[in-house]
Amino acid sequence: MKEWDISFINTAWLLGRNNIIHLEDVPDVLQRDLITFMFGKTVSEDEKGIVIHKSDYLAWLTKLNTQGFDYDIQLNEKKS
Repeated sequence: MKEWDISFINTAWLLGRNNIIHLEDVPDVLQRDLITFMFGKTVSEDEKGIVIHKSDYLAWLTKLNTQGFDYDIQLNEKKS
């Protein structure tokens, strides 16, 4: 039976604890969904890149939890 690596979900949730969330810190597999969610919302930029407001990021995490992903995501098989 295959096991799937879903560690990117933990990474995304842990980022929600930060006061500053950079788009580039969000796992690649989730960025498309986040960008779609953020359409029309305000973002800022610093020396590291695009900064997402914490309340918007937490709202996106809630959306993932209640409605799921807007796009198919590529899961990788867990390495033994």
